[in-house]
Amino acid sequence: MQLVQQSAALTVGEVLGHQGLLSRDGGGITLLLGGAAMPATLTVEAGASVTASRAGAVRLEVLGQGGRIKLFGGVGSEAGAIELVAQAAVDLVNTSSDGRAIEMGERVRSTGDVLVRAAAGLRIVDVLGNAAAGVYGRSGAPGVIRIEGDQTIAASQTLALTLVEGGADLLQVTGELSLSGTLDVRVEAGGHVPVLGDHYQLIDATRSSGRFDSALGLFGYDEGRTVLRLESLADGLSLTVSERVA
Repeated sequence: MQLVQQSAALTVGEVLGHQGLLSRDGGGITLLLGGAAMPATLTVEAGASVTASRAGAVRLEVLGQGGRIKLFGGVGSEAGAIELVAQAAVDLVNTSSDGRAIEMGERVRSTGDVLVRAAAGLRIVDVLGNAAAGVYGRSGAPGVIRIEGDQTIAASQTLALTLVEGGADLLQVTGELSLSGTLDVRVEAGGHVPVLGDHYQLIDATRSSGRFDSALGLFGYDEGRTVLRLESLADGLSLTVSERVA
């Protein structure tokens, strides 16, 4: 399914039906909005979604300078890739009035790879566009979150990455990654347990600045016999399983 619309705004939910768009036969969904000289905004309303079944891919693209994608609702695929493209930013909008965090994995759902191409990357923001509480991370199977642009993890936000047999979730950033907030390292439930000497790459960035304010999940997965030691480099972050010193 492909929809091309040359206008300044498209709202999935209000315009295309309250439940949004659903491909049931495994086909992909592509929404293309705007033009080269026409800043535009593509919005998925709360309660609506753009969802492909099986291995169908979902691609939302906004053309033109200043183009944005705003997700109050979600996009998803059972096993296909998700690609979100806008010149300015892709925003996950947190509308809670009590400071409750939102989960990226509830708005962007797939066991396939996730690609965001935008100058300011993927942002978790309030309705005014300011940084809001939220968790960056995948849903379903571990894999890659690739940001082609800059990316910021704000002080009120968390980056959650899962360790699995033979690897881990990976955040790739082609621009500059600015870090603060919390790193939450999760171990695959009921499965993989890190062992001494294991090594995991968590972040691969062209440039990075700042550091996480705190980290969760670095021990306790094996009754305290080992710990996960963070190794920060100019272009990323990795973990090595090390012996815990009494």
